[in-house]
This record gives sequence, structure tokens and C-alpha cells, in this order.
Amino acid sequence: MIHLRSYNDFLNESKIDIAPEVDSEIETLISDMLKNKECQQVDDGYLEIETPFVINPDSNNKEWLNKTGMVFYPDLLAYGNSDRSGKVQRTPWIACQISIEGEKTDLEMKELLNWLVDLIKKSGYVPFMDEDAKWNHWKENKRKGFSEYTCYVNPSYPEGHWENHTIDG
Repeated sequence: MIHLRSYNDFLNESKIDIAPEVDSEIETLISDMLKNKECQQVDDGYLEIETPFVINPDSNNKEWLNKTGMVFYPDLLAYGNSDRSGKVQRTPWIACQISIEGEKTDLEMKELLNWLVDLIKKSGYVPFMDEDAKWNHWKENKRKGFSEYTCYVNPSYPEGHWENHTIDG
């Protein structure tokens, strides 16, 4: 029988704090993104990016007509064969997320998101490639009045993928 005190000690000893490493990777990604004249850091983990596209046509602020914000945060991506073997690998990646207000056509979004992928690549990173994702890189989450698009980068996977190229969950 395990005594509660020794069990709690075991739990605390088995935890791994990955925050310092992931935070450092995010800071490095932001520094690399800031080498592009289109990017400006506004807050920790947040950049404003000036694009060649009119994104906010109804904005009263003329400077915001062609800008979008991108937030960076850690996210666990999983892959594996959970149906058969039960083995699933979970790996921390950096989520790069934008939110777009209003309705955009698929062509408008495809042009913007492809341009953002090129900007990320120009910064030295290859976004996660998933043939099931929107335009091969983006997870789309539509809500009333706006849409969120998230792609993922990980310096440990410089090719932008792992063996099976898909994300579970």
C-alpha cells in the first residue's frame, strides 16, 4: 500500500516543467518574425502584421485596414494509432493564431493564409503540414462574426511534419 505522502511525493517528482523551454522557443520565433518589416511586437506573445491585403475594410483606423494580429502560445499536438495500438504521441508545438472579423471569401482567406505561411517560412520556420488541414496548414474555427485560423511550428521538426502528417483530435 502506498502512503498518501509518498504517493504525492511521487506525483510531484514525476512532473516535468517544459514551460522554460517552450517560452524560449516562442521568444525566439517572435524575434525571428520581427526581422520582417511587416511585423511589429505589441505585447508578449502578440504581433501585429501588415499585409498586402485589405483585411478590415470597415475599420475607422486607416492603419488597421491591412493588419492582422497573431498570437503565439504552446499547444500539444497528438499523433498515433489510438484506434489500434493505443499509442499516441503528444508533442508541444507553437500555435500561431489569427482572428478575422466578418465574412471573407475562401479565395481571400487562401491568399492571406498562404501569404502568412510564406512570412513564417521567410522567418526560418516551416508550419506543420497536414493534408487534412485548411490549405494544408491551418486549423479553422468559425464562430458567429469571426473566424480563427491556427497553424503550428516546432523548431524540433524543421520539415514541418512528423511521420504521418496528420493531427489526431
